[in-house]
Amino acid sequence: MAKKNKSAKSVVSNHVAVSTASAPPITPPGDLPPATGVPATPTGWEPTPKKRTSARGLRPRGAQVTDAAAAAKELSESPTYASDLGPHAPPADQVAFMMTNAAEWRDTWQAATKYLAYCSEQRATWENASLAQMDTLKPAFEYLEQRDPKAAEKYPATTKYLGAGSAITTRAAEKRKKKDSAAVKAAKAATPAVNAAAAKSLN
Repeated sequence: MAKKNKSAKSVVSNHVAVSTASAPPITPPGDLPPATGVPATPTGWEPTPKKRTSARGLRPRGAQVTDAAAAAKELSESPTYASDLGPHAPPADQVAFMMTNAAEWRDTWQAATKYLAYCSEQRATWENASLAQMDTLKPAFEYLEQRDPKAAEKYPATTKYLGAGSAITTRAAEKRKKKDSAAVKAAKAATPAVNAAAAKSLN
């Protein structure tokens, strides 16, 4: 797992190096990727599999969210906590520790949720513009391939990239063709029934 995280970090670093090395050679379609990247999760961490039948656990609501940090501070700083609540109450520092960290993780989660939406928007914007840019390059690259038999050796990744785009376009066209063909067949099959119904109404 550690190796995987390290690889992910290096990929982010490579993107950052490309995007921030100098002034943009073209007007960016959106914001540039963050220079610091996204914080890595602990080494070896994997999401806990969700079970549809399992309970979600306790969740704070209303004032339990807005006043959690203040309540934790209030309890931890109370000089009479022990005498007020007695020996059966958990220690004040223990309660404050749990509440404070829960509140901080909630704040982090809310920020991450918003950031994910932002990242999704920026990803779509940049990928759309990037694909359009490669479509502009494609005719010149195809002409190079016709003239230079070693073009694929010089630009192996570019060749694969553009070839993948062509394959996707071809599959999409075939899918549309099959869908149109099925629609035509359905329409032809429905025509006799419509004609029969019309003839019957005339009689």
